[in-house]
Amino acid sequence: MLLLQWWLIFIVLGLGLLPAAAWLFRVFDDRGWLFAKVLSLAAGGYLVWALCVAGWIPFTRAAAILVTAALFAVVWGIFLLRVLRAARRAGVRAGQALGNCLSGVSFRIIFAEELLFFLLFLFWGYLIGFRPEASGTEKFMDFGFMAAMERSTVLPAKDMWYGTDPINYYYGGQYYAVYFARLAGTTSAYAYTLMRALVSAVTFVLPFSMVRQLQRRRFHKRTEQQSWARSLVPAAGGILAGLAAACAGNVHYLLYGLFGKVFRLSGYETYWFPESTRYIGHNPPTDDACIHEFPSYSFVLGDLHAHMVNLIFVLLFLGILTAWVLESGGKKERPQKALASPHLLLLAFLTGVFQWTNYWDYVIYLTVLLLGLVLRQLLLRGVPLSRKVLVVLGQTVICVVTGRLAARPFTSSFDMMVSEAAFTQNHTALYQFLVLWGLPIAVLLLFLLHFARRYLADAVPESSEMEKVPSLFMVMLGCCAFGLILIPEVVYVKDIYGDGYSRTNTMFKLTYQAFLMFGLFQGYALTELFIGAGKKLARAAAGVLRAVLLLTCGYLPYSIYCWFGNILDLSRSQGLDATAFISEDYPEDAEAIRWLEREVDGNPVVLEVYGDSYSTYCRVSAMTGLPTPEGWYVHEWLWRENTEAQNARIADIDAVYTSEDTDYVRSLLEKYNVEYIFVGSCEREAYQNLNESGLRALGEVVFGAAPGQGGTFIVRVQQHS
Repeated sequence: MLLLQWWLIFIVLGLGLLPAAAWLFRVFDDRGWLFAKVLSLAAGGYLVWALCVAGWIPFTRAAAILVTAALFAVVWGIFLLRVLRAARRAGVRAGQALGNCLSGVSFRIIFAEELLFFLLFLFWGYLIGFRPEASGTEKFMDFGFMAAMERSTVLPAKDMWYGTDPINYYYGGQYYAVYFARLAGTTSAYAYTLMRALVSAVTFVLPFSMVRQLQRRRFHKRTEQQSWARSLVPAAGGILAGLAAACAGNVHYLLYGLFGKVFRLSGYETYWFPESTRYIGHNPPTDDACIHEFPSYSFVLGDLHAHMVNLIFVLLFLGILTAWVLESGGKKERPQKALASPHLLLLAFLTGVFQWTNYWDYVIYLTVLLLGLVLRQLLLRGVPLSRKVLVVLGQTVICVVTGRLAARPFTSSFDMMVSEAAFTQNHTALYQFLVLWGLPIAVLLLFLLHFARRYLADAVPESSEMEKVPSLFMVMLGCCAFGLILIPEVVYVKDIYGDGYSRTNTMFKLTYQAFLMFGLFQGYALTELFIGAGKKLARAAAGVLRAVLLLTCGYLPYSIYCWFGNILDLSRSQGLDATAFISEDYPEDAEAIRWLEREVDGNPVVLEVYGDSYSTYCRVSAMTGLPTPEGWYVHEWLWRENTEAQNARIADIDAVYTSEDTDYVRSLLEKYNVEYIFVGSCEREAYQNLNESGLRALGEVVFGAAPGQGGTFIVRVQQHS
C-alpha cells in the first residue's frame, strides 16, 4: 500500500507543475510529463526548505502541504489566465483554447511512460523488501540525517553525531526524502526504502524519455513517413539509454565475473559485485586505492547518499537543457530573451540546489551548462561573433549569481570544508583504464567519425539542422563524460584522506557522473550508428558495441542475486521498514531504542558511546535522529575538521560513563545539554569499568531493569539549577 501511496503522491506532484513543465518541454511530445514530477519535487521541496531555514514556517507536514499547494495554485492560476486571454484574443471559448494547448500531446506516450515508471517502482520496492535495513556502509549516516530532520521543526536540524551543532554536510538529498515523506504522511523508517525505489526507477525512465525525444528529432522523417517499425527507433534508443544509465555495470564485470573462467584474470575466482567499483588500487593492491561506482551498484547497495539521490535532479537538469537546445535549432533570438530565458534561470537555480545536495555536481553541471550555452550560440546563423560572446558572458554571470542566491539558505550556515587541488602523483594503469572506460570511449570515437563524415563533411547533403542538433548535443555530453574520467589522472582535490587514498573521492564523484552521461550518450549513439550509419563496417562495429553494452547490464541481476538472495522466495521478504533489523542486530537495545523513538519528542541530547566510522556503534542516534555529543569519528572529522574538539568530547564521554566524581560528571552533562543517558550493549562492550550505579544516580531510570540485573537502561538526567 505504501508503494501505491507514494506513486499516487508522485502523480499529484507531476500534475502540480505540469503547466510549467509543458511549457519548458514543449518540443517533447509528452510535454515533459516524467520531468514534471521531479520538477515539482525540486521546486516544492526547495520552497518549503528555504522558508524553514529563514524561520518563517516550521518544518511540519501541514506547512509542507500548504506551501506546496500554494505553489501549485499559483502555477495553475497563471496558466488558466493565459488560456482565458488566448480565448478572448481568438474569439473562442475557454474550453476550445484549453484544447488547443493539448494539441500535439501524445497521451499514448504519457501512459506508456507512466506504466514503465510504475512497474520499475514496484520492482525495486519488491527487491528492497528482501534487504531493507538501514545498516552497513554509510546507511547509519543517511538514515540518521533523515531521522533528525523528521523529528525537527527547524532546519538545518541538529547533527545527530555532534549534538550541540546543526548538520554541516550536504544534506539536501536526505531532506528531499523527508519532504516527500511529509507530503505522504510516512515515517523515515519507510521513506528511506521508498526513496531508494523511487530514485532507482526515475534514473531509468528519465534517460529513456530524454534520449527518445532526441532520437525522435533525429529520425523525424523516418518516424513520420516510413513504416510503424521505424517509429520504434526512438523508443529503442530510449530503452538502451535507460539500461546503460540505470542497469549497466562496466567491462570489469564481463572480464572478471561473467566470463571470468574464460579470461582467467587474477582475482576472478573470488569475484563479487563490489569489485567492479573498486578495481584501481585494489587488484593488484597499490597505494592508490580508488572508487569508481556507478548507479546500478548504488541502487543495489542501498546507501541513500548525496550522489545517489541527486541523480534525479541531475537528470532533470539535463532534460531541461536538452529541451532548450532542441528548441533553439539555430533560430535567432533577441539578447534580452536569451538572458531572461526561463530555461536558463531554472538551470541556474538547479546548480544552486546542487550546492546543497552534492557540491561536486554543482561544479560538474555548471561546466556542462556553460558548454551548453556556447553550443546554443554556435547553432545560431547570421549572428555576429561578438554578440554571441557577449550573450554567453551575460548568461554565465546570470548562472553564477542565480546559483549562489539559490544556495544562500544553505551556505549562510555552512562551514565549507576547505580543500585545494593538487597534481596527481599516481596514475591509472592503461589496461585498467580501458577495462573501466574502453567501451564508452570506443562508442565515442566511432560516433565522432560518423558525425564528422555525415555532418561536418556534408557527405549527406539532405541532412537537416533538425537532425544535426541532437547529435551535436550528445557529442558535447559524451566529450564532457570523457573529460570527467581524465581529470583524476591530472589533478585531485585534497581532503582528510591521506596517502593511499588521495584520489579516492575525486575519482568517485567525477566518474559517477561520467558514467551517467556516458549512459545517455551510448543509448543515443549506438542507435544512431546502427540505424543511420551508411557504412556497413560502422554498423557492424556498432552492433558489437551494443552487444557488449547489453552484456554489461547483466551486472544488475548478478548483483541483485548476490545482495538480495533468492528473490523468488516470498517467505524471505522482510517488508520496507528500514529499522526492523535492530530487533535482530541489537536484541538487548531494540526496545530501548524504540522507546526513545516513541516517547521522546523534539531533539534532546541523548548520550551514547561514540564509535569509528562504518561501525555498528552510534546506533541510537542513527535510528532515532536524537543527537549525541560525538558519533562516527572520521565522518565528523571530514565535516568539521576539528579533531581537537572531537578528542575533547571523547574524553568527556569516557568520563561520564566511568568517573566516580558525580559533580564532575554533572558538569559534563550540562556542558553538552544531555537529557538522557543510554546504557546498552555497545556501552558495556566499550567500558569494562562502567559506573552503572553512578549513572543511575544521575536521574530517573525511565526504561530498563532494576539495578544488578544487567541489560539496557535509560536515565533521564535530573536537571539542577
